[in-house]
Amino acid sequence: MDADDLLIELLSEPQTQDPYPLYRALREAAPNHPSMLGVRFVTSHAGCNELLRSHDFTTGFGLAGDGFEDRPFIKKTMEILVFTNGDQHTRLRRLVGIAFSPRMVDAVAPRLQAFIDTLLDDLAAAGGAELITQYAMPIPAMVLTEMLGAPFEDHRTIQGWVDAVANSMKPVLEDELVRLADIATVEFDGYIRDLIAERRQHPGDDLLSALIAAEEEGDRLTENELANLLFTIMAAGNETTTSLISSGTMLLLEHPDERKKLAADPSLIGNAVEEILRYEAPIQNAFMRIAARDTTLLGEEVVEGEMVAALIGAANRDPEVFFEPDRFMVDRPGADAHLSFGAGIHFCLGRRVGLQSGRLALSSLLSRFPDLQLTERPVWRKTIPTRRLERLEVTTG
Repeated sequence: MDADDLLIELLSEPQTQDPYPLYRALREAAPNHPSMLGVRFVTSHAGCNELLRSHDFTTGFGLAGDGFEDRPFIKKTMEILVFTNGDQHTRLRRLVGIAFSPRMVDAVAPRLQAFIDTLLDDLAAAGGAELITQYAMPIPAMVLTEMLGAPFEDHRTIQGWVDAVANSMKPVLEDELVRLADIATVEFDGYIRDLIAERRQHPGDDLLSALIAAEEEGDRLTENELANLLFTIMAAGNETTTSLISSGTMLLLEHPDERKKLAADPSLIGNAVEEILRYEAPIQNAFMRIAARDTTLLGEEVVEGEMVAALIGAANRDPEVFFEPDRFMVDRPGADAHLSFGAGIHFCLGRRVGLQSGRLALSSLLSRFPDLQLTERPVWRKTIPTRRLERLEVTTG
C-alpha cells in the first residue's frame, strides 16, 4: 500500500480502535509526503516539530469544502486564537498570559480536589459507573466554570455545544453535522456574551474578570476577542482534558504492571500523565499550516500557499525519539517530549490547567479504588482530529 492509499484509509473512516499501525506505515513510507489530496502530511517527530515552530507557516482551516465559508461554525472557528498569526497573535497571547497565571490556575486546586472527592463518593456508593459522563467530563467542566465564574450547573449544556462542534470535525465537512455545529456555535456564543456582560457588572476573583481587566500599555481585549477566547478555552479545555482522564484510566487499567509502578511510587503521576498524552494524544493532528512563502521542511521544498498537516499521533510514536514507542510506560524517560500541546507560538495556553486536572483526577481515582476494573471493551468516538473515548464502564471491584 503506497502513502496515498494509507492516507485515504486513515481519513475516509476514522480508525477509532487503533490508528497507530497506519501512522507507523505512513511514517516509514513517506514521513514528509506531498499527497494527491493537495496537502503535505508530516508524520515524523522532527518534521512535526519543525513545522509547528516555523515562522514560514500560518495556521488555516484546511479542506473545509465549498459552500461552508459563511457558516457560523466556520466563521467562529476562523476567529479563535489558534488561527491568528503575526502581531495579532503575539498581542492576544500577551494579554491572555496576564490573566492565565500560575496563581490563577493553582488557586483552583483545593476546590477541585474537594469536587473530585465528592464524585468518588458517588462512584463508591454506586459500585461502578460509566466513567466518561460521571467523572472525566465533570472535572474539566468544574475547573473551567470555576475559573470563569460560570454556574457549574450549566456544564451539561456547555458539553452539548462542545460535542456538536467536535462531531462536525471531519476531513470533509458534512452539511447536517455543520448545521448542528452552527446552532451550537450561535447558542454558545450568546451564552458567553451574556456571561461577559454579567461579569462586567459584577467582577470577581476569576479568570473571566481578570481577562476583562487585562491591560498592558493601554491595550485590552475587545468584546469579540474576549468572546472568541472563552469559546476556545471552554471548547478545547473540556474536550482535551476529558480525553486525558478517560484515556489515562483505560491505559492504567489495561496495563496492570504500570499501574503497580504508580501505586508503589505516587510521585510518578506527573510523568505518567505526560506518557498518557504521548501514547493517546487528545488532538491527533494539528490545525493545518499554510506556507506563507516559499520555504523548506525537512530539507524539501515547500511552495507558498501549500497546505501542510502535522500528524501528532504519529509523531508521538516516532522510534527516533521514543524507545519502544508502542509500549506504555509510566516511568518513560523523556515522555514530555510529546507534541500533544503543540509547539512554537501556538503552544497550548491551557497546558498547566490540563496537567493539574489530569494528575489530581487519576491519582485520586486509583488511590481510592485500588481494585478498579473495566467491565467492557472501551468504545472510541469516530471524530477527527480529536481522539476520545465514547464510553468507559468500570466497577470499583
